[in-house]
Amino acid sequence: MPNDANSTDAAQPDYDDLPWAPAAGRNAAPISAVLKQWLPRTGRVLELASGTGQHVCRFAREHPGLHWQPTDPAVEQCASINNRIQRAELSNVGEALAMPAEAEWPNGTWDVVLAINLVHIAAWTVTETILQSAGALLATSGMALFYGPYHRNGKATSPGNASFDASLRAQSPVSGIRALESLIAEGEKYGLIAEDVLDMPANNLFIRLKKRS
Repeated sequence: MPNDANSTDAAQPDYDDLPWAPAAGRNAAPISAVLKQWLPRTGRVLELASGTGQHVCRFAREHPGLHWQPTDPAVEQCASINNRIQRAELSNVGEALAMPAEAEWPNGTWDVVLAINLVHIAAWTVTETILQSAGALLATSGMALFYGPYHRNGKATSPGNASFDASLRAQSPVSGIRALESLIAEGEKYGLIAEDVLDMPANNLFIRLKKRS
């Protein structure tokens, strides 16, 4: 297999011996296309719940002027992320930090916080804490980016999302697809204003909340 630094097909596993999430492989390209429009040329990006590290390696390669900080609550996932980073020879990615998404953020000011497919699998209190931290620690005009499924106007956006929501809630009473309007309202409490809501493949949304100047 080609290594992650050179592969042009993000839908295929980069290394046979490292964990690979097919969903992350599928959604990497459409997410990447949006990030190329939204991200600044330089600055610091904090990725929450980085999982296998597929996303952070691709995005760091595509945005070499940004410093990327991956995190994940699972120590074994962090080891896998670091392995992938080292093999890709990416100098603009920090060592993955073993921390839950709602934990106190690493020191310093951040220009971007990125959460992909996180909000619906975590308790709503996790999202509240993320937004509070973003309001406090994002630089002026910094942005909080959320990708995943959301309800709109009190309804699921597709039958598939309705079924997915039911399965999430059956597995854990604290999980479930959240209302877009709730995310936006919670962000406004901390000076984060909804600037973009984009429809994405597979009935997902990509949401950009920008810190009020």
